[in-house]
Amino acid sequence: MRATEALVLSRGLGALLTLVVLVLTAGRAEAEVVLLMPADGDDGLAAHAITAHAAVARALEAQGVELLSYAAARERAGGGELAECRKLTCSAELCKKAGAELVMLVAVRKLEGEGKAKPREVQVTLVEPTDARFFGRATVLQGDFSAAAREALLDARAYQLLGPGPHVRVESTPPGADVAIDDELVGETPYRAVIPPGKHTVEVRLDGYKTQAQMVDIPRGAQQPARLAIELEARALAATNEEIEADIDAATVAAPKDDSRPIAGALLFGVLGVGLITYDIVLIAGTGCERTDLGTCTKTSEVDVPFAVAIGAAGAAALGAGILWFALGGGDNDEPGVSARISPLGGEIRARF
Repeated sequence: MRATEALVLSRGLGALLTLVVLVLTAGRAEAEVVLLMPADGDDGLAAHAITAHAAVARALEAQGVELLSYAAARERAGGGELAECRKLTCSAELCKKAGAELVMLVAVRKLEGEGKAKPREVQVTLVEPTDARFFGRATVLQGDFSAAAREALLDARAYQLLGPGPHVRVESTPPGADVAIDDELVGETPYRAVIPPGKHTVEVRLDGYKTQAQMVDIPRGAQQPARLAIELEARALAATNEEIEADIDAATVAAPKDDSRPIAGALLFGVLGVGLITYDIVLIAGTGCERTDLGTCTKTSEVDVPFAVAIGAAGAAALGAGILWFALGGGDNDEPGVSARISPLGGEIRARF
């Protein structure tokens, strides 16, 4: 889905929000006095700014809003610097002096983009006498500045209905995804809400797409909404059960076998064998006479032949077992193995002893 198509679809889903905003604002719009400031536009966009300004004025009149002209507001301000106010910073004071309930500024801006054709955006800013500010904006599609102006007006009105911020807005491509903030499901895209200052984790979830998560840090006293535009990545098509099992088998990771020879067991048998053979040699060597210094045999000792043979045989066997263990034995990791596998077809546990 191309970005332009996704934006058009998002605007289609926003039609319901448009009706809600109109219904909620209709009751108070009858008495609402709005000061509509002169149009503002970047270089080369003055004519488009006037078009957007006129579209906003018509939309407000359709809601029954009483428009206060900039000339009338200047007259009510009584001259001086405030009468020349055209900026956001002095709008709240001019609003109070002019007796309006709201100041509205309409501007058309160029956005950063590739090539010479810069994308354009209509921005609508609402300022209350308390200096609470609400910012709405919409990208111009196919050169329709009037449609973008109406959408930006509704965007700003929606924030106004939420009350003073900070605000967050989450959009996704495609729209209609679930939005979770700090692991709490709060709505669907396009989504906007008041959000406390601080760091928050925003997740966007949609069946068939990979979940996307972003961290946002909301400054205390922030007036511009934190806007997140997330493009969801489609998951791969579901594989067959056989393919899933094949993937599971291919992904099974076995512990690497240690090629080093075993030491502990082989050494134990080797030491035992050498000890028994040494003892047998000493036993045999002690057979015969115990002689005095003069060479006279004072005592005779006879070896127990079967016992000596048994000791020698046991020592040789132990020594041979140690050598064979070291030469033919597996690595230290060659232990009884247990493996488990889970698939959509069931589970399986295998053991080797």
